[in-house]
Amino acid sequence: MDNETAGQELKDKIDQLNKQAWELRVNNSTQAHSLSREAFVLAEEIDYDKGKAEGYRTFAFTLIRLSRHREALDYCDKALPLFQSLDDKDGQGSVLGYYGVTQRALGNYAASLEYLFKFLEFSQQTGNNEAESLSYYHLGVTYKYLGDYETALNYLLQGQSLSQPGFLTHSMSNALSSKQIGLIYFENGDFANAENYYQQALKLTREGGDKWGEAGCLDSIGLIHFKLKDFDKAAEFCRGALAISQPVGDKKGESNALFNLGNIYKELADYDKASAYYNESLAIRKEIKDKRGQAEIMLFLADLQLRENITEQLRKEVIELLDTVLQLGEEVKALDLLAKIHLGYY
Repeated sequence: MDNETAGQELKDKIDQLNKQAWELRVNNSTQAHSLSREAFVLAEEIDYDKGKAEGYRTFAFTLIRLSRHREALDYCDKALPLFQSLDDKDGQGSVLGYYGVTQRALGNYAASLEYLFKFLEFSQQTGNNEAESLSYYHLGVTYKYLGDYETALNYLLQGQSLSQPGFLTHSMSNALSSKQIGLIYFENGDFANAENYYQQALKLTREGGDKWGEAGCLDSIGLIHFKLKDFDKAAEFCRGALAISQPVGDKKGESNALFNLGNIYKELADYDKASAYYNESLAIRKEIKDKRGQAEIMLFLADLQLRENITEQLRKEVIELLDTVLQLGEEVKALDLLAKIHLGYY
């Protein structure tokens, strides 16, 4: 076999690995992580730009799912110039979308919107309706984090209207949109509509084999039962979410489930258990650099301290804790979170 034939066979193998990884990225992120790594390592050996670009891109996606956001940025930085040199606009757009998702996870909402609007622009230029649907979804999520629910709902519904059964990410996109729409209803106290959307999302994630999404839906339904003061049912759903999140390495999902279990035990006046769950969740959120999540938990820890006999020393400690929380809140510029922080000061 001559060198040219061997080189082409290796490129074909890399292309096949990347194709498999891309198709599995939603339903089996763990396998996609391994396959994409194998692909880009082989591509690096022969300096195959297309193989490297696609491998880096899928690997970045799997790192985002594992809440390893700064590592994901490194691989986005490697993939983007390669897609640019290949004049692959769909590739460029998807990487810009990952930048947007990662910046949101790190609390940089202005940067998140900037990248996501670029993602939207590329998807519209290429006529990629699947990518356009996802860009609307992620814009909706970022606006929700900013407390602008009207704009968020508008983008989420646009994303759902574009999603089609033929799309690889159809189930994931619709499930995610349904979950975020449910969350907006939840924030506005409409628990019946919230649970309806969460149940839609749960069905879709199970059908699509998306364990990350399934765990998130279970946790959200548990939160509704928490609000309805059905604490046993709430704990059951949250523990179900925790049991799924831990084995698949979903740090954000694991942290959310622990946080909600802390809330349940706080309402049951078991403050030792509540504090233990909060601190477990806080440790994970520090690990994944989730500033907003850290601030939320520290607010609850401050409230737990105020349930003790108030002394001047305790008051000082709580104010110092709130000062730290305020700094985090101002960094992420989330209006709804800042409102809660000022209520904490009050």
